[in-house]
Amino acid sequence: KSKISDPIFKKGNVLNFYGEIKEAEDKSTVNISEVEKIKLVELLNPDIFEIDDILNSRLNSFVSIEGQILKINKKSFYIGDEDSKLKIKFKDLGDLKLQKADNVYLRGIVVNDGDTKAISIRDKNDVLIQKVLSEEESIFPSSTIESLENLQDSKKDFLGIIILSISIVLVIFFFVKNKLKKK
Repeated sequence: KSKISDPIFKKGNVLNFYGEIKEAEDKSTVNISEVEKIKLVELLNPDIFEIDDILNSRLNSFVSIEGQILKINKKSFYIGDEDSKLKIKFKDLGDLKLQKADNVYLRGIVVNDGDTKAISIRDKNDVLIQKVLSEEESIFPSSTIESLENLQDSKKDFLGIIILSISIVLVIFFFVKNKLKKK
């Protein structure tokens, strides 16, 4: 058995909690006195599920999903399309910047959210953003590609000028050499 302040707990630990449940008005709290670590479960990347599959899956399942962000709130965002959407909950994503229309791959735990289910993300490492870049943001916008093509054309032109110059110098050299031999 370990105390709660024990730093040996990691993501993937399966734990038993010991404590006392207190009920006050319409709220219940649990005062945890001890925690027992049972085992460590390796959290691999689960198969990618569809929204309907997640809504029908067991609570506390570790799942992954891909989708487009439809709406962003302070502690949640929604992914999906016009037909179906799924709430994604989080506590802190650190410096991760999410925007509407970003395509994301994420993994998390299936949790209750009122009368439906949602996914709870553990931290920013559970989210991979695949941004859709505009032409201005693109790694190679069309103006850059045109510039690269113009640069390649310029290199060809420059190489042609060098070859022509060398050819002229060689012709003059042989012409002068032959003139000097005749004298």
